[in-house]
Amino acid sequence: MLDNDSFNMMVDYWQEVIGNTTGRWCPRCGNDQNKRFGFTKTQAQRFRCKHCGVTFTKKALSQQATDRCAELLLWLESHREKKPETVLGLSATQIDRCFDALQQEAISHLVLQPVEERVATITYRMPFKGGWCWIMISCGLGSGRVLWLTPMCIPLCLPEAGRYSALTMADRDIPSDISGIDLAVFKENQFILRSQFDRLNIGECHSASKRYTFALPVLTAHTHFNLLYKLGHGQSLHSLEHEVFLRGACITQFSDAVKNRNTALYYFVGRPKGQEKLKRTQRVGWWKNLWREYCTEDGKKFAVSLLCGKELSSQEQVQDISLQVAQDFVDFIKPYQSVLGKMVLHRAVCLLSFLAVRFNEMRQGGK
Repeated sequence: MLDNDSFNMMVDYWQEVIGNTTGRWCPRCGNDQNKRFGFTKTQAQRFRCKHCGVTFTKKALSQQATDRCAELLLWLESHREKKPETVLGLSATQIDRCFDALQQEAISHLVLQPVEERVATITYRMPFKGGWCWIMISCGLGSGRVLWLTPMCIPLCLPEAGRYSALTMADRDIPSDISGIDLAVFKENQFILRSQFDRLNIGECHSASKRYTFALPVLTAHTHFNLLYKLGHGQSLHSLEHEVFLRGACITQFSDAVKNRNTALYYFVGRPKGQEKLKRTQRVGWWKNLWREYCTEDGKKFAVSLLCGKELSSQEQVQDISLQVAQDFVDFIKPYQSVLGKMVLHRAVCLLSFLAVRFNEMRQGGK
């Protein structure tokens, strides 16, 4: 069962962050009907919500912190094997403010992007100094850009029912020699062996900062799709990594579109590249979903299952809606994983958000 108190706290937190960072939503009620309402003494833009009447100001960081971001990025590209405090000669507090500025820039960039009708969503285990942090990542199938990412860590004191703790029984490692429908079958068997379908074990997570709580992955998934829905993304199609509770979270948060068959949901295993050819079909798992296995020109197999909604048109290829665009982002951040693994949690999350901006700029430049 989803802990609604924890879910509401997480949604309210991100609603407040996005509202105060961009002015797009009211940080209190989440309504997007805001109007400009003058300026503060420091000439910061104020807004007033037409729904609840609250006034709020877009959060502004000090100019000094913003200016020092250039130095931080220079460290990232040239001296990342050393601590930034050592290279830049700044205090830990000053470095933290630089990371805050990077994250604020990233949030503004991600939130204010054009709406994408089709979305690919995967999960990523981000290393940090203290373990692993499970993160949801969604990319637009049309543009290939990162639309939003939601970490399981959050600076709130969540109720006990919403907190993650490592389980004694972990999911079995996936054999390297299986693919396609066989991989889908293996993962379905993993789900059945869990004590609860929605309890995923990602290993130990410890943060030196007591301000952070690690939420259950299923709560993170529901929060992620809730935010995607509010941002207007994913109204016609979702391609999902094959994880059992991602389907439930997506269907719940896009319930009206799913009910009216305006949104299609697909599960994927494998990474299609090149011309595909259908090899076989098989019903798999508890829900007896129909999986289709394809083989590409290089002999690699992948499989896909339509969970709900309409099939692709005859002019579309399955690889056009695959998870490849999201996997491209994960490939992009691989060179930085050693840096992330040495960082405290807050800095790692800020850096990952900023790397999403870098990736999007690269995508835009490529087009």
